[in-house]
Amino acid sequence: MSRKVERPALLVRVLTELGAGRITEGWLADKDCFIHGETDGKVIRINPAIGVVDTVIHECLHRLEPEWSETYVRRTTSWIMRRMSDEQIIQVYTEYTRIAKKHKSRRRD
Repeated sequence: MSRKVERPALLVRVLTELGAGRITEGWLADKDCFIHGETDGKVIRINPAIGVVDTVIHECLHRLEPEWSETYVRRTTSWIMRRMSDEQIIQVYTEYTRIAKKHKSRRRD
């Protein structure tokens, strides 16, 4: 009878790998579309634009339509993102980075 080998929880393994570093950030685009991230087995490269633009659209929808449910906002955000060109994603990301104010954490007592 083979015995199951105990391994740490997957999230623990992922966080350990994150702690190993060797992660860069920058634009990643294929000839057809943006790439969220990639790795060659050694270095991980992350494209921040996709996640940021998705979140910006999501939160703008909440502010525009506060009565919409979270589920509807998520679906609508996905619908918009699927229809955006790479150029539009770059434009939204560029505008976001231009206007976003860096927020200092406030200590809550």
